[in-house]
Amino acid sequence: MISPKRYAQHVKDNMTASFSNEIADVVMARAGCQPDVFARIVGEIPRCIPAKYHKILSEILITACFSKLCKKATYSIPLSEKHKVLQRALLYAGNVRES
Repeated sequence: MISPKRYAQHVKDNMTASFSNEIADVVMARAGCQPDVFARIVGEIPRCIPAKYHKILSEILITACFSKLCKKATYSIPLSEKHKVLQRALLYAGNVRES
């Protein structure tokens, strides 16, 4: 079994290193109409991590992905819009993995 903390840190480092400004613009534009886009980027949590950590890990990774994409976007997004998009995106946390 792998430590959930170690897994989250590894995935955050790998995931956020691959984002460019163009990708950030496209994803943030799609996030308004498709809030599940962040859950798709994060993907499913491996079964070697206990199931009780899957939802919290999904939320952590979605939030990290969202914040990194907001920083990389070439246009500024109002705080109220960020909050609304993040709330909608977190509704999909834990729903990525089929049980």
